[in-house]
Amino acid sequence: MPAVPTPIPFDHAAAAHAAACCDQAARLLRAAFTRRLALAWQATFAWQGPARDDFDHELAALMAAAGDGELRARALAEAIRVAAAAARRAQAAAAAEAEAAQAATDLALHY
Repeated sequence: MPAVPTPIPFDHAAAAHAAACCDQAARLLRAAFTRRLALAWQATFAWQGPARDDFDHELAALMAAAGDGELRARALAEAIRVAAAAARRAQAAAAAEAEAAQAATDLALHY
């Protein structure tokens, strides 16, 4: 008799929630990035000198990190969705295999 495959566990709801949280984090980072740039421009409109240069340098580093964070969050959301789709396909294949194994078992028992 063929062995019946074990179902493949995967929490699709948790994966969807995690991807949505990553998307939300990316949106929040983008909003903070945009707001911070607007505030920095207002604060430094007529500011000159070495302190302004230091500020601009630090702001650029902060904005680069925020942009990297946004991209990483979006990439993670997509990776989660890809993994969930792969798990869904694997579960469907396993279910089809289990159905075929059960049908073979039923047929063997019938004869």
